[in-house]
Amino acid sequence: MVCLAVLDEVVTGRNAIEWIQSKPPDSTIAGSADDEHWVFRVYDHHFEVLADLTEDRLPEVAQKWAASEELRGWPASDVRDALSDLVRLAREARTSSRHLYCWVSL
Repeated sequence: MVCLAVLDEVVTGRNAIEWIQSKPPDSTIAGSADDEHWVFRVYDHHFEVLADLTEDRLPEVAQKWAASEELRGWPASDVRDALSDLVRLAREARTSSRHLYCWVSL
């Protein structure tokens, strides 16, 4: 979820650290502190930011997101591909009145 908060900062300018420190509501769908796997519902705001991201902004946003500490070392082309996939999934989910979820495994 931190990566999506950073992406949100790149797109909207809303400070990711301040948002994280505001203690947003728990979005955990499955998993607990004792688990190594979790499923989170993507926050509505982040979902909308993804679904609304225009194609002409993808290269700029991907480049800035790739430069973030969280994605350090990822090739910019891979970040752009991942971002394009996330945007496509968000649009498809919105069109079908569904939502996005994130699976995390340690």
